[in-house]
Amino acid sequence: MPASFFASRFPFQFFIYSRLRREELCLKSRQDQLFNIICHMKDKLKDAQTDLLFTAILSLESIEECYAFFADISTIAELKSLAQRFQVAIMLRQGRTYADICETTGVSTATISRVNRSLEYGSDGYQLVLDRLEETGHLAKPVKEERKDI
Repeated sequence: MPASFFASRFPFQFFIYSRLRREELCLKSRQDQLFNIICHMKDKLKDAQTDLLFTAILSLESIEECYAFFADISTIAELKSLAQRFQVAIMLRQGRTYADICETTGVSTATISRVNRSLEYGSDGYQLVLDRLEETGHLAKPVKEERKDI
C-alpha cells in the first residue's frame, strides 16, 4: 500500500515514523561522512616517506634510543606536545573530567576535545597502544566505579 494510505489514516503515527526515518538516515549519513574523512586522512598520510619514518621508529630498541632519535628529528615543544596529548588520552580513558585534565596537564579544552574525538572516532591507534601498555603492566587498567543505588 502506498505511503499516502497510511498518512491519511494514521497521520500522527506516520509523522513520527517519517521523522524517525529521516533522523536515522541523517545519522547514517554523518557516520559515513566521518568514516570517509578518517579513510581520506589515512590516504593523505600514507606514503613511502612516512612508512620509512615509522620503520625507523620501530627499529629503536630502548627508551634512550628513542630520546636520541626524537631529540634529533623534532623540537622539544613538538615532543612535549605529543607526550601531553598521550597523557590526555590516558586521563580520558580513566574517565577524568575536562576540568581535571586541564588543571593537571595545562592543555586547552580544544586539545582535550581533539584527543577525545580521536579516542571515540579515530583509527583506534590510542586504544591499541593503551591496551598494550595495560597488558604489559606499564599502565594501570582504568578502575570503573560501581554505582551504589540507595
